[in-house]
Amino acid sequence: MKKEQHTPTPWKACKSNEDFNGPYWELDEDDKVEYAARPYTSIESAGGIVTNAHDRFEFRLGDAEFIVKACNAHEELVEVLGLCRSILAAKARTDTELWRYVEMADAILPYGGTSEMKNGFITEGEI
Repeated sequence: MKKEQHTPTPWKACKSNEDFNGPYWELDEDDKVEYAARPYTSIESAGGIVTNAHDRFEFRLGDAEFIVKACNAHEELVEVLGLCRSILAAKARTDTELWRYVEMADAILPYGGTSEMKNGFITEGEI
């Protein structure tokens, strides 16, 4: 399976007067009041905008930060899941109940999972 492509991390939640590198300009006292009340309107990376809110939706800070944290941790989480999957696969050689967790990991991992359980034994495909 082809590896999923996404905008490289890290990502950052931004208000309308900001981009990934920070504010567009130095805020004066009037600007601070105006822009402090504005919602988070985009999630950006060093390469540009990942996603924008539109006129019927705005990011609340907690939502934007959650999206950013999840995306920034994606590669590490996939790596750990792959490691857990390998450990489970080794322990689940004849245990169909345990094997279902290996299959759950296979469904999530980007390579799609290629191992199968045949005749009570695991046959490892390309991992």
